[in-house]
Amino acid sequence: MRTQVKAFLPIDITDDLLISSSIPEPDPDEPLWDTTTPFAEGALCSVISANSHLVFESLIAGNVNNDPLKTNTDVVPASTAKWIKRSYTNRFRMFNWYQGNPSRGQSPLTVVIRPKRRINALVLDGLKAAVLELTIKNGMDGPEIFTMDGWLLSRHASTFYEYCYAPFVYDSVVSSFDIPPIPDPVISVTLTDPSGICELGRFGVGLATEIGMIDWNSVSEDNSYSDIEFDSSGWPTLKPNEAPSSLEMQLELDAPRVNAVAQFKKTIKNKPVFWSAMEQVDAYSQMHVMVGIPERFRIIPQNHKIANVDLRLIGI
Repeated sequence: MRTQVKAFLPIDITDDLLISSSIPEPDPDEPLWDTTTPFAEGALCSVISANSHLVFESLIAGNVNNDPLKTNTDVVPASTAKWIKRSYTNRFRMFNWYQGNPSRGQSPLTVVIRPKRRINALVLDGLKAAVLELTIKNGMDGPEIFTMDGWLLSRHASTFYEYCYAPFVYDSVVSSFDIPPIPDPVISVTLTDPSGICELGRFGVGLATEIGMIDWNSVSEDNSYSDIEFDSSGWPTLKPNEAPSSLEMQLELDAPRVNAVAQFKKTIKNKPVFWSAMEQVDAYSQMHVMVGIPERFRIIPQNHKIANVDLRLIGI
């Protein structure tokens, strides 16, 4: 089955595009920094201003009256730094394309965004929830034009034994690249889970570009950078170290599309991109959704009608 590979640059979600969120800000684990509170070594604080929602970790004990924005390792030498930047705040981590650190919130977790421009694609990545409800309206009080809902907790059973005894696992990725491109989309997401806590790694929307057709010639790979250390008696100890996933695809591209894809290739240089392939094939759709950068993106003309695209993606 030949399917289209699509990709999009996510729209940056600024304060005016986030309509509401059930995740508090500041989060209880990320108290606001102020000039009088002493922060212990390793303690976290948040610094929140217009379109900036950052979390810092204290590098010293009794950290008082040291502005994290002016005394962190990005702006002063490490020997004199008082803080290190750790992440976006919990509420905004789902909109940080450069770091796979999920937002966590009480169930039900709800988020509403209004991109204020047309979109045709949406990806929810790093999900940990039992049930998803998603709606898109045309305007805040406009009609619903798109809905998506269902259970994200399943056994993925293919035998009777698995149907009865296999453990339930979370479907971690939900995507759609066929959203009607209405002028004023308002996207509402609600996640629920019986544990009482939900997670959402990334919530990306944008206008997707068609990269080429794939025909059962992709490779999804998870490498390991973990080390095994041996003590003097020869006993091994595993030192876990996560490594990014990769996805390799060989695509076929119609010659009239080459210039559009080449322009997209220039636009996304050094930027995280949402990719999707085999969206119509349930067994393979999740493994072909990735947030990452192209390590290799070669366009190879074959004749006056067809070019090949040699694509290797590295996940973030």
